[in-house]
Amino acid sequence: MKRLTGKWVWVVIIATVIGILLTINQVFYLRFLGFAPLANEYLYYIIAIFMSISFLILPARKNDTKVRFYDITAFFLTVICALYLGFNAERIILEGWDWVAPVQATIAAIILWILVLEVLRRAGGKILFFICLTISLYPLVAHAIPIYFLQGHSFDFITLANNHLMSTNSVLGIPLSTIGSLVIGFMIFGVILTHTGGGEFFFKLAQSIFGRSRGGEAKVSVAGSAFFGMLSGSAISNTVTTGQLTIPAMKKAGYDPEYAAAIEATSSTGGTITPPIMGSAVFIMASFIGVAYLEIALAAIIPAILFSLLFSYKWTRTQQSEISKVFTSQNYRNYSRHWRMVGCIYLAF
Repeated sequence: MKRLTGKWVWVVIIATVIGILLTINQVFYLRFLGFAPLANEYLYYIIAIFMSISFLILPARKNDTKVRFYDITAFFLTVICALYLGFNAERIILEGWDWVAPVQATIAAIILWILVLEVLRRAGGKILFFICLTISLYPLVAHAIPIYFLQGHSFDFITLANNHLMSTNSVLGIPLSTIGSLVIGFMIFGVILTHTGGGEFFFKLAQSIFGRSRGGEAKVSVAGSAFFGMLSGSAISNTVTTGQLTIPAMKKAGYDPEYAAAIEATSSTGGTITPPIMGSAVFIMASFIGVAYLEIALAAIIPAILFSLLFSYKWTRTQQSEISKVFTSQNYRNYSRHWRMVGCIYLAF
């Protein structure tokens, strides 16, 4: 966000607010002012709003500190192409544009295909970009693959572009549909929790449990990340939020900086498999395999408990380095009051 200045800050803010209101209207079927978009129409609007501002937020090169002309070009192209397809969402379904589409729709599909890969490169890096590029081009040569079980029916380039952007087999598939209908709400909740002191609360809650034990700071990191991961479902936001508290505390307790960072990163990743929220992947799993979300959440309890076996290794490391307790009984009593908030948080679910 540091690269955004002046009017572009307001563009991102306004687009985000519109996207949130659009999501609320769609998820809760509010039909505000009679507006009730079709499922594919809604997803095109989500692309127009959130993917477009990604070009303003994410730089094309790491050393880009300003919004460049090509970022602005990609922003407007995304908005125009996605809105065009959104306005014609009903025709896409009724007239089968995913196979035979007008020239304008095909051009919009090709442009969006390129832009999706570009924003993926900016967000996920070159390796993920080349993997997805290869997979997206695979149908062009599927018939010529020498390995039998990888062979398939091939498409020409135009039909492939139309299928990528106007069918439910690619861009508008289960992942985006799940994000649009479920994950956005939890992402908003996680951001609000982060900016209202949620990380500090769970950090102190973990301190009240493990602060008096030997090697308590490492255990606090795992427990605090698990607590926060239950609600945020994001390893990155988990690390950023709890890490700024746990890493300095572990370093102060005698852990090496690299080891402290590794503990926090691993703990935050494990927090995303801890029910009830977990990561966005669980919602995609529920939609893709047709299993109730509650069943997946219950199944995740076992690996979440197994993840706590990290404690045994930390205990060994603690004994070797003779890292001592980090909190007094007085601090324990002060922090124990945070237990009162746990019931309130889970009542929200």
